[in-house]
Amino acid sequence: MNSVSVANLVEAINLTVYSGEEYLEEKQITTSDIYRPGLELTGYFEYYPEERIQLFGMTEVSYAHQLTKKD
Repeated sequence: MNSVSVANLVEAINLTVYSGEEYLEEKQITTSDIYRPGLELTGYFEYYPEERIQLFGMTEVSYAHQLTKKD
């Protein structure tokens, strides 16, 4: 199975890491599938493909920005 470390991807496309930097070398990307979490931001995790890259777009980011600490 082909794979690449998250660290290699971060370096290759100049991503900013906000959390979990200590795990970048050990975490391997083994699929090219991408997942856009939406309901997971509200706490619903019935189906959550954790092996996929989680991509936050403008919708997810704007939702997260409007949350308060209480939420």
